[in-house]
Amino acid sequence: MPAPLRFQRKPRERARCPRSRGHALPPQGPTGRPKTLAIEAHERAIFTFRSHFLDELIAEGHTITVAAPRFTQSQRRLLKRKGIRPRRFFLSRRSTNPLKEVLSVVMLSRILMQESADIVYCFGPKPVMYGGLALRMLRTSPHGVAVITGLGIGFNANSRGIVPSLQRHLYRRALPSFHRIIFQNSDDNDLFHSMGLIPPDSLTDIVRGSGVDTDSYPQWPLQSPPISFVFVGRFLKSKGLVELLRAARSLHQSGADFRLRLVGWHDLGHSDSITEAELSGLVDGLPEVELCGHLSDVRDALANSHVFILPSHREGLSRSTLEAMSMGRAIITSNAPGCRDVIVDGESGIVVPVKDVAKLTEAMEVYISSPKLVQTHGVAARTRARALFDVRAVTGQLIAHAWRSSGAGTGATPPPSMHSQPRMIAASSQRKGEP
Repeated sequence: MPAPLRFQRKPRERARCPRSRGHALPPQGPTGRPKTLAIEAHERAIFTFRSHFLDELIAEGHTITVAAPRFTQSQRRLLKRKGIRPRRFFLSRRSTNPLKEVLSVVMLSRILMQESADIVYCFGPKPVMYGGLALRMLRTSPHGVAVITGLGIGFNANSRGIVPSLQRHLYRRALPSFHRIIFQNSDDNDLFHSMGLIPPDSLTDIVRGSGVDTDSYPQWPLQSPPISFVFVGRFLKSKGLVELLRAARSLHQSGADFRLRLVGWHDLGHSDSITEAELSGLVDGLPEVELCGHLSDVRDALANSHVFILPSHREGLSRSTLEAMSMGRAIITSNAPGCRDVIVDGESGIVVPVKDVAKLTEAMEVYISSPKLVQTHGVAARTRARALFDVRAVTGQLIAHAWRSSGAGTGATPPPSMHSQPRMIAASSQRKGEP
C-alpha cells in the first residue's frame, strides 16, 4: 500500500460573510452593543462548530457570552482573549434523573437573568428544551433562537419507556418561548410539525447544518488504488456502523481489494453506543479494516481515503460528510433524513436504503471497480460543498434569521458592514461535536 499522504496545512483565506440586507440589529444593551448568549451542551462544539459564528458576531459588534457545562482553563483563556465571557451550568447529556434536569433549568434561568441578553441561541436538544423552559421564567423574554442540530434520544428507534414521550412534551413546552426555530434539514422540520411540537404561529427556517470551511478543507488529490473507504463519527448503531462492517465482511469474503478506516470514539453515555468488545467482534477476521480511534483533525484521514461512507439511520446534517465533500471525496450515505439531501445520488455519491447491507455492499463494489467514477463524484462533491455548504454562507443565514426574528420592519436599519476579517477560534480540545 502506498505511503500515506500527510496533509500540509495552507494559510486560510479570509472571506466576508454574505449578509441579507434590510434586517435590523436586535435591541441593544446599556453599552450600546447587542448582547448575545449562546448555549451549548458541550464546550467542544463552541470551538468546532460555532467558531465562525462567534467570529461574525464579534465582527458585528456583539457582546458575547457562551454557556456550557464545563470549560478547561485553556479554553477559558482563549475565549476571554476574544472578548467572549464563558459561563458554566450543570447539564448531563444522557441523564434522565428529574432532579438533575430541573437543576439544569434553574441554572440556565439564573444565567439568563444575570446576562440580560438581547438574543439567546440554544444549540441541540437539551439546550433547546431547558433553555426554552428557562426563557418562560423571565419577565421580559429576549429574542430566542432554537437551533435543532439533532432530535435527541427520545426520537431514537431503540428508545423505550417514558423517555420519548417526555422529550416530546418538553419540546411542546419549550418551543413557544423561541421567536424562531431553525432546523438543519426539512425532514426534521416536517416531523416536528406533524407531531404538533411547533406552535402554529412559530417561525421556522432551514439552515444547512453548521457549514464547512472549504478553504481549510481543500480539494486533495486521490492516491492510487486499492480504494480506501473512511468512516468518521461516533461508534453508534444508529450511524449504520454494524451494517457497514457486515458489508465489509461480505466484500472480504468475495475477495475484493479495498481498505476501510474507522475514525471515531465510543460514546459510552449514549444508549445506542457500540462497546469496544462489540466492535472488536465485528472487525475480527477483517484485515482490511483499520481502527484509527479518535482524531482531533480528520483531514489526514480524509486525504488518505477515496470514498467517505456514512450509512446513518438519521442525522441533523453531518459535518464530517461536508468536510469529506469539501476535500473532493465521493460519498456513500443512506436514504435517511439529514443524509439524502446532502449529495445528489449518482452525481456526487451513492444513496443506499437505510439498514440495507446488500445495497451498501453493492455501492462499495461500484467504487472498487471504477476508480474513475470515484474521481468524477469527488469533483462534483467539492463543487456542491462550495456552492451550498460553505460556512460563511451558512453563518450568514443563521445570523440573518435572528435579526428577522427581532420583529424589525421594512424600514429597519441594515446591519453594519464588517470592518475587519474574522479570525477563527482555534480548537483547543479534541473534537467530539455533533453528531
